[in-house]
Amino acid sequence: MKKYLILCVFALCSCASLGEQFSPQQPNSEEAIVYFYRPWKYVGGGMSPDVQENGNTIITMYNGGYYPHHTSAGKHTYTVESIENTESITVDAQAGKEYYVSSGVNWGAISGRYNIKLVSDQSRALSEIKECKLIQKD
Repeated sequence: MKKYLILCVFALCSCASLGEQFSPQQPNSEEAIVYFYRPWKYVGGGMSPDVQENGNTIITMYNGGYYPHHTSAGKHTYTVESIENTESITVDAQAGKEYYVSSGVNWGAISGRYNIKLVSDQSRALSEIKECKLIQKD
């Protein structure tokens, strides 16, 4: 019974303001778009990692959500961290290009362990992101 109550609390906490289904945008010739997305999964659904660059939060990644981050060309390092781990990736963004970064939550000893990875296979990324909904930035 106790496990059931804990799962219900996590399910209720995972609610977020999500908008429209994924719709690709066209980057202009002076910027790149980095799509951060998190496919919906039951495990860790109530946890929402912040994606940060240089200590500044870009977006909170809700379960089943995506966010198109417009950025300048150049190297950008993105980080997610939990009580148990910190993970970072670097995207060498080129103007006019699109990049896909997947995030998620795995089991941990105390809490969830966040992960983040650059998805270089665009067809795979598009198949994963197509069910995601736009995260409304505060």
